[in-house]
Amino acid sequence: MKASFITTVLNEGGNIGKFIDSILNQSRQPDEIIIVDGGSTDGTYETLLEYDKKYDLVKVYQDKGVNIAKGRNIAIDKASGEVMLISDAGCVVNKDWAKDTLKFFPKEDVVAGSYKALVKNNFEYFQGLITIKKVDRPSRMSSRNVAFKKKCFNAVGGYPEKSLTGEDNRLMINFAEKGYKIAINPKRQVSWEMRPTLSKFSLQYYRYGRGDRVQGNLVKSTIKKNLVMVLGFWAYLFIFIASLFVYPFLGLALVLVPLLILELYAFKLFARTGKISSLFWVPILLMTKRVSYILGATFK
Repeated sequence: MKASFITTVLNEGGNIGKFIDSILNQSRQPDEIIIVDGGSTDGTYETLLEYDKKYDLVKVYQDKGVNIAKGRNIAIDKASGEVMLISDAGCVVNKDWAKDTLKFFPKEDVVAGSYKALVKNNFEYFQGLITIKKVDRPSRMSSRNVAFKKKCFNAVGGYPEKSLTGEDNRLMINFAEKGYKIAINPKRQVSWEMRPTLSKFSLQYYRYGRGDRVQGNLVKSTIKKNLVMVLGFWAYLFIFIASLFVYPFLGLALVLVPLLILELYAFKLFARTGKISSLFWVPILLMTKRVSYILGATFK
């Protein structure tokens, strides 16, 4: 089957070269590589044009202001392959990724793969442990590592364009609800760069929360636990504030118990990894992750 690799990028000047090189160096190259730039201002677009000029299979387009969903939809519309191979900038793919993924076709309609963290320090290492979950359901399937038949993609209406994030989870849920055959490739052939700072990590999860709210993912049965988490947080906060006026010791307990739970999880990861810094980073990252997601899922 003819396979098109597609992606959309914005201001990825620091990593765009190694990302595209990892696609070009595949043991089974895609028949074409379609890239849509969303209006980069950091030299990304100019770098992509150099690849376009050098390699016949690379085709670069620019559509300023598009979000990631629309950028992918534009790229897929321009692609001529029967199968779409997809990953994101900020990732590096193993040389056999395309070959191993395409083995699932034409029997399967959709193939999702897992990924691993690309890290430089303990902050990013523990970020990876906290962020990356087992890919075992549509709500955990990401366009960092996915492939599908173009006809199935068109049948479900493509990536929903109304939010900056959550579009890939929504697409995979739509595939599942439509009854398409989804296979999971167990090989972790995509490496994903972690956020370099706590503020960028926080923004990442704020956007995830906002994306799930806008896409309607919060109320879908596969991830209703996120809805419970959001509602539970605000109920907890209300009880905590009320307890300060009625029974302060209850308020103290409501603070200490979550901290104890965070530290117990940190000790669990310490036992698993042998890294003492888990006792510092894990509570901070978990708290940041949850609160940022909840704020994104609650407020516009």
